[in-house]
Amino acid sequence: MGLDHERQREALQMTFGGQAGGFPAQFAEFIGEVRGVEFVPIEFEVADDLAYWRAEIPGKVVASAGAPRVAPASYLSGRC
Repeated sequence: MGLDHERQREALQMTFGGQAGGFPAQFAEFIGEVRGVEFVPIEFEVADDLAYWRAEIPGKVVASAGAPRVAPASYLSGRC
């Protein structure tokens, strides 16, 4: 692992551990004990037209969502 990856890991641990201040520090006050940190790859995809997104942490979780579809103006106005 390169030096940049190591620095990024340290920065993430400080941020999510509350040592970097700001909102994460306020949120960390509600966490009683951090039992560990696991670094894993995250796959993330966003459609070019922003119609959907998908994120996956292999073997852990998959999340996705699509933009709501909008009815044509003629349907909404009752002129179908």
